[in-house]
Formats: sequence, structure tokens, C-alpha cells
Amino acid sequence: GHQWAHVSTRDLVKWTHHPLALPLTEPWEGSICTGSAFFHDGLYYAFYAVRKPDRTQHLCLATSRDGVAFEKRKNNPFLSAPAGYRADDFRDPFVFRDEAGHFQLLVTSRQSESPLYDRGGCVLRFESDDLETWRGPSLFLTPGGRTGWGGVPECPDCFFWNGWHYLLFGLGLQTHYRLSRNPLGPWIEPAVDTLGTPLEAVLKTAPFGENRRIGAAWITERGEG
Repeated sequence: GHQWAHVSTRDLVKWTHHPLALPLTEPWEGSICTGSAFFHDGLYYAFYAVRKPDRTQHLCLATSRDGVAFEKRKNNPFLSAPAGYRADDFRDPFVFRDEAGHFQLLVTSRQSESPLYDRGGCVLRFESDDLETWRGPSLFLTPGGRTGWGGVPECPDCFFWNGWHYLLFGLGLQTHYRLSRNPLGPWIEPAVDTLGTPLEAVLKTAPFGENRRIGAAWITERGEG
């Protein structure tokens, strides 16, 4: 029964607790999963996934004027796994705006059938002009690699920094990345494509000050010494 908590800070030292941003409020909301927040035209958009009690995953939306009190949309869920992709792997929505002004929605997914066993994990891309109606999907990235998780690239994070577009995602929880000169790829796989250690899972980032990004990761206990 995950929910979205909310704390804020200006200096990373003193933190203010706020009411839950996205609590469980409906019987069909088995768990509120990872997503992303996006600000546009005076409105905060919280895109998130819901894992229903039957384990299927669906995308939902809530909005806020102040970034604190969010109202869930009545038409939730607004997007579910399309044909050819597994309904139990459709989560972690991430939204960004490309250079042409179009909104891009990246979603963790997995192909229902893959040419190679346990290699069907992928990132899907949907496109919108208004953050409401989404076209797609198209295949954004298939990283490959067997992880015991079906090679599913979790929690995508895409941003532009110092002349490069970066795409971060988790495989088996460890954070990997790709880079490109184009916001929609094709993506270059560096010789060493991991960030940090296996303990820093599914890293998400945001701008923080001048020419600086800050990252937050899920730190897990893996049994290492």
C-alpha cells in the first residue's frame, strides 16, 4: 500500500513535512507507485502509477495549484498497457518537454513476447500537446540484459545537461544511463553505463542551483559486507 509522502527544504538540512501528496483513497488503488511531477502554466501535474489488487498497473494523474494539495483526476486511470505489452509492467511515468514543444511521457514496460527469453523490458514513449491526450506508444529504449526482473528498465529519468541528453533507468535496481545529442535518441551506451554502486537504486534527479543536479536514490540492504 505505497503512498506519496511529501517533505520540502531549501537547504537540504531543515525539512518541512506536509500532508500526504497522494494518499490511497479508492478501493481499486492497491498501491500508488513511482511517477514524476511536472510544472506547466501555473499547474503542478503529478503523474503516477497505480498497482491494482489484481497486480495490473495503470497510469493516473493529479494536479495542484500550490504543489502541496493535489486533486486526483476523475477519469483515472487515464492510460493502461497497450496491446503487445504486459499489464503487470506499466509504471513509473516520467514527463518532459522536447525542443519542439511537445510533451513526452516515458513509461516502464515489458513486451508480452520477446525474441529472447527475459529480454522484453523496455521504455515506451507517448506524446501530447496538452498533457491530457496522449498519442502512442512508440518504443523508446530496449536496454537488453537479463536481470531476473525481465530486463525491465525502471523509473526512467531524462534531462538535458551540458550539451547532452541523459536517460537514466534502473535494471535490477542498479542505476544505468545512456546519452544522446537528441532528446528522443538514438541513445549511446557508454563503456561503463552504471552510476554509483548497486546500493544506489533507481536514481532520480532534478536541477539544483547553478549548473548542478541533485539525485535521490533508494538505498537498500543487499547483504554485502
